[in-house]
Amino acid sequence: MPVEFFGTEPVDITDCSVCHSGQGKAAKLSRAAGLSLFDKEYAYWKNNYPDITEYMARLSAISINILELHDKRHKTAFLKS
Repeated sequence: MPVEFFGTEPVDITDCSVCHSGQGKAAKLSRAAGLSLFDKEYAYWKNNYPDITEYMARLSAISINILELHDKRHKTAFLKS
């Protein structure tokens, strides 16, 4: 039987910040491994744009944390300056 989607069920947005920012598991492991660009990214937005929401500041940090982890694990250079 084919699966049909009709858009009536509420679905939560994936919340990567649970792990990848603040005191989340991935964030803690990242700090222990010497990765800190994601914390700097968060601080940049909070310090330079006081009206930014916590959600948007964390969203920026999450992206950097995921890229930092990818660079470290897979030897890529997404964040190389």
